[in-house]
Amino acid sequence: MTCTGHESRFILIAIENSRFVRGKLLTNKQLQFSTRAFTTLKGICSGKNRLFCLMNSHDKDMPKRFVIQEHRRGDDVHWDLMLEVDEILLTWRLKMPPAQITVHPAEATRISDHPLRFLTYQGPVQNGAGRVGIADSGVYHSANETADRIDLNLAGRVLNGPFVLERADKTRWRLTPMRDQIER
Repeated sequence: MTCTGHESRFILIAIENSRFVRGKLLTNKQLQFSTRAFTTLKGICSGKNRLFCLMNSHDKDMPKRFVIQEHRRGDDVHWDLMLEVDEILLTWRLKMPPAQITVHPAEATRISDHPLRFLTYQGPVQNGAGRVGIADSGVYHSANETADRIDLNLAGRVLNGPFVLERADKTRWRLTPMRDQIER
C-alpha cells in the first residue's frame, strides 16, 4: 500500500489485551511507507497481546474516537462526553461519572461542539472555567443513527459495550447502557 492523494488520512490503532490503547491520526505526509515497511512496523511493534493496525480515516466502518472529560470548577463537577464525527467532537454534558453510567442511564445535555484537540487535552479551561481531566477514552462504532437516536458500541477503559444515546427534547438526551446485550 503506497499512499497517494492529498486527502488520505489514516489512523494507527493500537490494541492491547483486546482493549483499545490509543489511536494516532496520520496525514498522508506522515504516512510515506509501503506495505512492506508497514509489515515490518507491525512485526516490530506487535507483542504477545499487542496489535497495531492501519485504517483509512474515511472508512465508514472504522471506529471513531471518544472521550469523557471530568470538568471541575470549584465545588461543581460534571462530565463531558465527546464523540468524534468528521473534524469535530459532538459534545454532551453528563451529571454522573462513567463508572455509574455502566449500570444506570445518565441524563445528557447537548452543548456546543468541541475541537478534536479535546480528545487528549487535560488542564485548565480558558476564561477561568475550571480544569478538565480524562475520565475515560477509547473508540466507538455507531449504528442506526437518526436525529433523535444513536446506537453506540463503546470500547473504552470504563465504558464498554452497547449504549443508546437518545434525545428527550431539543437539548436533553439520555445515555443508556444496554444491559440485556451486555449480559449475553
